[in-house]
Amino acid sequence: PDVFVRPSQSILEVKRLLSTASGAPAQFQRLLFGSRALSDRETVAREQLNDGAQILLVKVLPDPPSWLAMEDDDAMLVPFLLGCRADLAERGSRNESALIHAASRGF
Repeated sequence: PDVFVRPSQSILEVKRLLSTASGAPAQFQRLLFGSRALSDRETVAREQLNDGAQILLVKVLPDPPSWLAMEDDDAMLVPFLLGCRADLAERGSRNESALIHAASRGF
């Protein structure tokens, strides 16, 4: 899809804009420009993406899919991880449930 962004926006913000269309949360996307992977922390301008630049979005499937790997409070994560067949009974290293894990991270 065509996405219009400002040069000051971060690559992470661009990924979030693409989440709905791609069906993948930002943390499970890689954006490529030519042969170069774009850095989430950089801006569109710093990555030298000019008007009309075409980027490739690659979905990265978690292996194994884990509720404990959640890095962001992203509404796309739950349906995405369910689609990847993440184990609903998964427990963390301290035997905490995924819900407790998410709450401890402020989600």
